[in-house]
Amino acid sequence: MDKLWQTFIVALAAQWARLRKYVSGYIAPLSARVRTRYRKLESREKAGLVLAGFALGGVLAYYLVVQPLYDTRSELDSEVARRRHDLVEVVRMVQTYKTLQQEVVAAQNRALAAGKDFSLFSVLEAKLSQGFDRSKITSISPNEKKLAGELMEHRVDLKLENIDLAQIVEALYKIEHLSPPVIVSELRIKKHPNNPHAFDVDLSCFAVGKAG
Repeated sequence: MDKLWQTFIVALAAQWARLRKYVSGYIAPLSARVRTRYRKLESREKAGLVLAGFALGGVLAYYLVVQPLYDTRSELDSEVARRRHDLVEVVRMVQTYKTLQQEVVAAQNRALAAGKDFSLFSVLEAKLSQGFDRSKITSISPNEKKLAGELMEHRVDLKLENIDLAQIVEALYKIEHLSPPVIVSELRIKKHPNNPHAFDVDLSCFAVGKAG
């Protein structure tokens, strides 16, 4: 194996020597002709040729060295600006997450104020009956759903008929100021078919409290 490798190295060296000899034989006469012609030039022509060489060297240096460096710097500046923007966005998202986390904790604390015996149906019926003719409340349907942990969602679908705009505002105000907090998740208002000055209202609301 070593002998084969040595043979390969010797053959490669021989090929390289022949290549150098061929190139030297081609370049040497050309170089001699160039030097001969350069010696025959006048001083002004030699100076012009030197200046042209410097100009060509400057152009090559700009395109081969300066321009790539400038492009690289521009790419780095763009990358730094993008990373800074990403960092600002991450900081903003972290702050938003912390704010939402605090709001969730506060909402859970308020929700837990409603004990396991809390009934949104009873609370709504009692509150709305204080300012409404009972006949205006045509439907009130409770529903409950177990949430994660020890939480329970209390939901009520409510229908009010033939009430004016002031009564709608009053109903929403009463619901909004219930304790624990009650959220109106759906609200649909349409004209009452037999009274152009009155409305029919369908709304859904819910509150979260402790599971029984």
